[in-house]
Amino acid sequence: MSHSPPPREQGHARPEPAAGPDPSAIEGPWQVTVREQVASTNSEARALAAQGASHLTVVTTTNQTAGRGRLTRAWVTPPGAALSTSVVLVPPDRVPAQRWPWLSLLTGLAVHDALEVLGVRAGLKWPNDVLVEDRKICGILVERVDRTGLPPAAVVGVGLNTAAGPGDLPPTGTSLRLLGAPTDPTTVLSTLLAALLGRYEAWLAAGADPAGGDGALLADYRAASTTIDTDVRVHLPRDAVLEGRCVDVDAAGHLVVEVEGRRHQLGVGDVVHVRAGGAAGSRPVD
Repeated sequence: MSHSPPPREQGHARPEPAAGPDPSAIEGPWQVTVREQVASTNSEARALAAQGASHLTVVTTTNQTAGRGRLTRAWVTPPGAALSTSVVLVPPDRVPAQRWPWLSLLTGLAVHDALEVLGVRAGLKWPNDVLVEDRKICGILVERVDRTGLPPAAVVGVGLNTAAGPGDLPPTGTSLRLLGAPTDPTTVLSTLLAALLGRYEAWLAAGADPAGGDGALLADYRAASTTIDTDVRVHLPRDAVLEGRCVDVDAAGHLVVEVEGRRHQLGVGDVVHVRAGGAAGSRPVD
């Protein structure tokens, strides 16, 4: 059972950057490459996938210099402040393309699960942010890689603030260190990968349908969501804005927003960003 995060650390000095994770200590079927420094783990994992890298190939670092978020937004952290990890997943041929958007949502749920193991209660902001006490601790980027002569792969990128101190983060950010949680890269990576594999395999077992089987994946996502049952202001392409009440995230992964009794289903590709509606409407949530 999750519990409230530990008291925040008040100090401002960040410890010396920790060495990267120890791949020999990571249990499971993973093929882990630890980079001392890399521009972007997602870019490197994409290149490996294009060259034929197998399912569960992992690229990770505590020093990413040119990370990317959704819509080419930058993800920048000082050396040692975050653990950046990208995983190559190769869904079976039976998984239709329209099910792939749930890879981003199930990854968020896996991060939520991992943080719970580490003693931190988190929430999920649709589509790709993990928050603690309304502060961002993790961002997620999932990219499809079409491969010649091979089935397509997904590169699942997770940027998790681990040892970041107050001076490393914007006011809207937080980290494991500030929450008093473990920051050891090996512990964090091992916990994250175990949670990701568990959620991914459960998704496949349910026919890649989050409402399939016992419906636990969809139910768990809805329970962890901090977007459902809130007022939202959704910014769309060409400066369009939709303001209403988020009433659901559906089995297709759509954000469902009700405006004057009419429900709008929005996919990740339809949305530039989402802000809280009402009095809190100036604050971005993705």
